[in-house]
Amino acid sequence: MDKIFETWAKDVNMKWLGTWIQGFAGVSLSAKPATTAAEAKGIKIRTPPIAAFECYWKKLGFTPSLIPYSEVPTAISTGVVDGQAGGGPFQTYSCCRDLNKYFVYYRDYVEVWGFTINLDRWNDLDADDQKLIQDAVSRQVLKRVEGAEAEDQEYLKKLADHGLTVVDLADTPKRLMEARDDSRECWTELDKLIGKEWMDQIRKEVGLTVK
Repeated sequence: MDKIFETWAKDVNMKWLGTWIQGFAGVSLSAKPATTAAEAKGIKIRTPPIAAFECYWKKLGFTPSLIPYSEVPTAISTGVVDGQAGGGPFQTYSCCRDLNKYFVYYRDYVEVWGFTINLDRWNDLDADDQKLIQDAVSRQVLKRVEGAEAEDQEYLKKLADHGLTVVDLADTPKRLMEARDDSRECWTELDKLIGKEWMDQIRKEVGLTVK
């Protein structure tokens, strides 16, 4: 993915130095801990106002409502939606631990942030300074790979300790694979939004046949 991010960053005059992983995401709910499309039917959830999220949460059986993150607590507390997707254990603990009863750890996507710098400023630096910065970023990127998993587990426990029922889809591999396959039905839509060239690179990375 870094190669893709590097290309996209260059298109807007930025230098992509590395990918910082926030962690896996899931959905917090109050109606029931839905883990299948049948169980999710009729449950309205907040998703980020991004087409990919809207598409795959529909495929997972939910009724998505595109709401900015800042409005999530109000939307849940007033009953506009039952719960929220688009955040992992940390975000859910921060915003919604008192608003929902369940957290289903779908592992539906990985939240990533980028280390970036203006490309012109980067090119103004000499090679030694570029190496110093890149090495520092690379160390943090590698350190965070382990840190992200540890943080997810820490906040899953905090959610449980706070009284939420935590359901990890990885504990039921068949349901996890069903959710994965249902979500990937949206990839043809992403071909149109992002470009098939880019999506084919992602398909190759996960071992899918490129047609």
